[in-house]
Amino acid sequence: MIVQTHQQLATFIWSICNLLRGPYKRNEYRKAILPLTVLRRFDCILAPTKAKVLEKYEKIKEKPDKIVQSQLCSTTGRDFYNISRLDFPKLLDDPNHLAKNVAGYISAFSSNVRDIMDRFAFGEHRPNGGKKSFVRGN
Repeated sequence: MIVQTHQQLATFIWSICNLLRGPYKRNEYRKAILPLTVLRRFDCILAPTKAKVLEKYEKIKEKPDKIVQSQLCSTTGRDFYNISRLDFPKLLDDPNHLAKNVAGYISAFSSNVRDIMDRFAFGEHRPNGGKKSFVRGN
């Protein structure tokens, strides 16, 4: 696992701010930055076991949910997992489908992480009071 310094993480977060300047007012950044920071942290924690989780999931996906959850958490060594083939670098590689891909990425987490993300109401926020949601695209 590549250990990122505080400065690298700060630079990454501010790069997201620059991307959000169009749809978000300065005082609205926090509505996107905090959930994206948490999401990025989950992504970094799971990165070393991502390939193993995807391989394991393919073998057990037809089993009951409790078995799937138990075995995938065992594979990650954490109390959560993600079964999406996407990760942050892949999300950023497809900016034209970012909203749809982020929503799919979040929905591929274990239920405990989805609950955390739901509490941020990230998918419900509408930048600049507009009609489109950043994550849901509606």
